[in-house]
Amino acid sequence: MPTLAPILISLLAIAGDGMDSGALRSGSLPGPPLSRGLVIVLRPADVDELTRTALARVTGELTAAEFQTSFVTLDPSQDPTIQVETVALESRAVAAFAIAHIGDPQGHTIAIWVSDRVGRRTSILRMAIQGDDISHDAAVLAVNAIELIRVSLAGLWPAPPPATTPHDRVAKPSQRPQVTLGLGITAQQDIALQWPQLMSSLMAMVTWPRGLGIRAEVSGLGPALTLQGSDGTASVYRQHASLGLAWTFLRRTRVKSFLVVSGGVAHLSGQGATNDPARAIPRSGSTWSALGAVGIAAALRLSGRLWLAAEIDGIANLPPLVIRIAGTDKKQFSYPGVLANVGLHISF
Repeated sequence: MPTLAPILISLLAIAGDGMDSGALRSGSLPGPPLSRGLVIVLRPADVDELTRTALARVTGELTAAEFQTSFVTLDPSQDPTIQVETVALESRAVAAFAIAHIGDPQGHTIAIWVSDRVGRRTSILRMAIQGDDISHDAAVLAVNAIELIRVSLAGLWPAPPPATTPHDRVAKPSQRPQVTLGLGITAQQDIALQWPQLMSSLMAMVTWPRGLGIRAEVSGLGPALTLQGSDGTASVYRQHASLGLAWTFLRRTRVKSFLVVSGGVAHLSGQGATNDPARAIPRSGSTWSALGAVGIAAALRLSGRLWLAAEIDGIANLPPLVIRIAGTDKKQFSYPGVLANVGLHISF
């Protein structure tokens, strides 16, 4: 068996050469990776942890920038400036750089040499290190070395991505509809009444990216409005339900505003009694009417999805709603009036 080993090795070598030749002739092997040029890295024979860490980061940046790197030992007995210039010329590299302590290997001053063969210039940067935190010192050293190399090879270093302007950084509006739910307090003031009536309100709105939306609102469940007359008193409750369109004409990060046009129904119910003892039995009743409203609203973002909203609408009911006390018309509701609302909205 020992005598067969040389023969087997020769056969394998011949087979390997044949495979390589065929692969090269067929062009199946990939070509060399793209490179912006060769950069020679000179490093001391005895590399301390600080220099080793900094060199690793610098060579990593060079590789990421599509430069080839090759290592050469830095001779401590010769001037580093002459060495980086000589090795760049002899190797036909685009540049050469070295990192080494000045004075002695344990000194607190480090120098970085970069020789740009194409531009025929050599740059030297000296920096002091603290020596207390090797990781921090290595990071600072690597950043300075990379910046010096980037400046020296400005013509070859890949251009940074274009800077974004504040306009570019504005998030594009989502293409899905936005759903908004609201809870608030509504005050309705009719022209024919002295005091407004307070009611709670619930609102739901779906808004599409172009600003047009559908909105529904229900209000009621507030305290009764008490009407006084010479012939008796009445307690009145009102509820509204409406459906309409909303158009958002202003939309910013913290503020938005919209117009509202809606229609619906209004329900009026009351209970009262006369001052006449003969007819003092309380009576109650209710009625419905159509409701129309046009208004404007604005919202201020408090945080995240939460908004503080305010709205004011002009409203009218047809037919008018009338309260009678002791057979006499005392109050007529639903003259043109104002409906004001303040509440909290949450958007999804």
